[in-house]
Amino acid sequence: MTDTFAEHFHDSWATRKLEKGWTHGDFYSRQQLTHPRLKPFSLLKDFEKAFYKERCAECLKALLAWGYTFDMADRDAADKAANARTPSGTTIQNFAPKPVDLSSMTLEKVGLVTKLRHALVPWDLLTDFERRKDRFRANEILKFLQYHGYHVVSPQVEQNLERKNEVERSSVEKRFAYNLLEKLIQYLEQASLKMKSIKPSQELTRRNTFRKEGQDVKFFEKVVLPLMHAYFNAHKNYFLEGSSIVQTGTASNREKEMVAK
Repeated sequence: MTDTFAEHFHDSWATRKLEKGWTHGDFYSRQQLTHPRLKPFSLLKDFEKAFYKERCAECLKALLAWGYTFDMADRDAADKAANARTPSGTTIQNFAPKPVDLSSMTLEKVGLVTKLRHALVPWDLLTDFERRKDRFRANEILKFLQYHGYHVVSPQVEQNLERKNEVERSSVEKRFAYNLLEKLIQYLEQASLKMKSIKPSQELTRRNTFRKEGQDVKFFEKVVLPLMHAYFNAHKNYFLEGSSIVQTGTASNREKEMVAK
């Protein structure tokens, strides 16, 4: 990946230079707008290629040091990116840089771009130009990884997700509807076991059967069913409203599962 990005970053830099009127020259000159590196990546000297690779490697090492991982999240995007690569020329004369178009790539963690440089050089010691340059390079690397189907996963993502789920679960469990449903399910399970239990033959009299099972049936019929009917009829919108996240005005997925029982 470092080699691929190094070539892309060189072409990206060369494109910006050419757009500003720079051309290839044996010597660097601001007055004449000439630069010796305005040529295909394959024609660069080893130390020039190493410069691009090291810049990429520094950012990747910093991410790994902070515990970030790179997951292949989109294999189709990776295959598409590999097939979309086109040569930018083989000579200085036909050099036409073709960097990857990353304009459609967006970053979820903007702060990560700035953070990438902190482990390398104290941020306060950099000039504004160096900060802009480092931000741009880090931004390009993250977008380049995304373009090739990689997902940069923060070590805090899982922790934050677990913490969020715990908070949401705690919030749901404190709701009246959740507690009511939980009690109703417990009662139904207990009543079902009692009504289905097999009694000894000497207890299978009309009076015993009516006294032992009739009480559970009557309580279920006279108390539980009317309560459930009245409650769900009054709050049907709460349970029918669709929601992918936990909200106070709608039932959670767990509550809907309990109702379905």
